[in-house]
Amino acid sequence: MRPDEISLWIVNFQRQEALYNTVKGWLSSFPFEEVNIIANDPGGIHRLKLEIDFPQVKIWPNIFRSSWETGSIAWCWNQCMRHTFERKRWCLMSQDDVLAAPGWDKLISGGYWTYIAPVGDVVQLQSIEGFNHIGWFDERFRAIGGPEADYLLRMMQAYPTRLSAHDEHVWQMRHNDVGLSDFWKPSPRAGEVAATRAQYNVPYADKECFERWNAKWGVHVDTLFCNRMYGVRRVPGWEEIDWYPSFTRRLKEMGRL
Repeated sequence: MRPDEISLWIVNFQRQEALYNTVKGWLSSFPFEEVNIIANDPGGIHRLKLEIDFPQVKIWPNIFRSSWETGSIAWCWNQCMRHTFERKRWCLMSQDDVLAAPGWDKLISGGYWTYIAPVGDVVQLQSIEGFNHIGWFDERFRAIGGPEADYLLRMMQAYPTRLSAHDEHVWQMRHNDVGLSDFWKPSPRAGEVAATRAQYNVPYADKECFERWNAKWGVHVDTLFCNRMYGVRRVPGWEEIDWYPSFTRRLKEMGRL
């Protein structure tokens, strides 16, 4: 994998110390030419320190989201792909509390289109080939918890032989596992990491996401993945949506879709 083939995106919300360490870890692990941060609390981000220490970093302030608002992680991941696949093959999407170690790029053989580790959407490496087969994250999921499992299930249905996944959720999924969980690790849930999760995600996850999961797939997410029910069909009325048709049309015109 060459640096000019990949764009790194980090989604941030309030966790400034964790974000700084995440950027530092990623840049110590690979010579990224592009590092992008979606700042979902733009008033709280420490721009100066990040931009001085890491000149590769570009900060995208999400001015349309209030500091108190949980927001949509599915929307964030879709923006990462929207602003990558016109130019590059790989979109590396990371949360802001990740410990990355050198050597992970040696495991990316190109034999797989998508790599996921160590749990959920903590880190996802998506290719334009994978995007062309699966499309967007479902923005009907409005918080963290649900959209990443939905995307994982759809990938298992669309191209299981091209997916490498290591998921430490209760279902302990190992699918074409190449060992990325040894290099991509979540930060300990202490201090600001634990605080933002408890305040902004836990109270909303069941209502905002898991009830929608049940409505879309007709079975609880844990039941489905623990029992490897990958052949389940969507409930009628929950067909997938082309959330950004102008972009997909542009990719077709460019010969990239």
